[in-house]
Amino acid sequence: LTASNGTKTVYYQLRDNAGIVSATYSDTIILDTVNPTGTITINQGATYTSKLDVKLTLSWTDETAGVRYVRFRQGTVAPTTDWSQWEAQASERVWTLADIGDGTRTVYWQLQDYAGNTSGTFSDTILLDTTGPSGSVSILGGLIYATSATMVINYICPIDTDGVRFSVDDRVTWSTWTTPVGTTGTVALTFAAGDGTKRIYYQLRDYKGDVIELTDTIVLDTRGPGCRVIVNEDDLYTNNGTVTLTISANDDISSVGSMSLSNDGAAWSAWQTYQAGTYSWSLINGTGGSSANGYRYVHVRFMDNASNIAGTTTDRIMYDNTAPAGTLTINEAATYTTSRQVRLNSSWTDNAAGVELVQYGTDGTTFGVWESITGSRIWQFDADGTQAVYMQLQDRCGNISSAASDTITVDTSVPLVTVNSPQASSVVKGTVSITFEILQQQIVGTPSISIDGGVFTTVSQWSGTNGTYTWNTAGTSDDSHIFVVKATDAAG
Repeated sequence: LTASNGTKTVYYQLRDNAGIVSATYSDTIILDTVNPTGTITINQGATYTSKLDVKLTLSWTDETAGVRYVRFRQGTVAPTTDWSQWEAQASERVWTLADIGDGTRTVYWQLQDYAGNTSGTFSDTILLDTTGPSGSVSILGGLIYATSATMVINYICPIDTDGVRFSVDDRVTWSTWTTPVGTTGTVALTFAAGDGTKRIYYQLRDYKGDVIELTDTIVLDTRGPGCRVIVNEDDLYTNNGTVTLTISANDDISSVGSMSLSNDGAAWSAWQTYQAGTYSWSLINGTGGSSANGYRYVHVRFMDNASNIAGTTTDRIMYDNTAPAGTLTINEAATYTTSRQVRLNSSWTDNAAGVELVQYGTDGTTFGVWESITGSRIWQFDADGTQAVYMQLQDRCGNISSAASDTITVDTSVPLVTVNSPQASSVVKGTVSITFEILQQQIVGTPSISIDGGVFTTVSQWSGTNGTYTWNTAGTSDDSHIFVVKATDAAG
């Protein structure tokens, strides 16, 4: 036959011995020496499949004879199984991938034409993935609370992820599908305003088109806790540097977590676990404290579990641990009095709180009831003689002073004069010495004498207890006469 491919005809005649030539006989055959070629695609060229059964799309060309048979075999990367039996050609065929786990599958294909020419091997590859996409999503790295509506979303996705998208409004709207770079990513999203639980919806789609949805929640808390502190049950004064705080705070969203205290509002104690109820605190040794007397402030601030810090709440108390001091006088510091009823006058000083109460006594040990201080008071002694009054002061912080005191001599009796001579009813003449003594009282000045109601005349001799008056009776009528001695004691 001639070398070119195509239909070939061979003609045949017969001639007998008589020279007669027969009719012409012939037969034809197609000469085809070129192998067929073709293409194979799996699932119309898809990259991934989630099913073992795939559709092969086949196409071919042949030089002359036409394709008659095809056969297949498959593997992971290189062929690993034998060829299937030759079968009639078709442009489509269902093929079952080897069930050996997910991974790359390659289907190999050969053609054979009617002339028996067998093609080279053609193939296509697809990734078998029977497992749906997987990943994770978290808000702020898994924190429980947030203080801002704008938050960073952390997500993880498989390497074959085709796209991811997010919703912050309960799936009402979604972000556009975005192809991630790598297997991890972050995106900043803003949730609706208003404290409370916020939910992120995260969808990821693989190249097969499978979509899964994941969620995470976080509590948005933008407000600090409400709070209050009371020092010593709201007392106004104290003389004790250690006080009892009544602490209360609340937070409806994330609850109160920590508290910090200060005496001066500048230096603060370390954050510590919130303790509701009573709490012992030192005005002196607590953070920012001092020993100074005066109004002292206790500042407390609170932090909720979302790390919101509330404004400082403050209470104050007058701290005074120094006792007051005072002075007391009786009758303006007089030495004597002729009345057992006297007037007490007091004055005082105090470091900070101010004097509020006073109590009195007569022995420096036993005192009467506390009474409001006025600065002046009437006092009644029970007897004559040297008397003392003691006074103690108490300021509003309860500090009690040392006792202040004053003394006075009470003398309610007139001086007792005893005439020694002449005796009563005695008869005298000439110059007469009238003698007398005063023993029980201290006499101030020199006594004087009056005869028959006349003018008092100072006695000529006075020793302090004894006196003498010289009376010249010349010219005095004979009769009974009366003389009176007058003396003034220290009490007047």
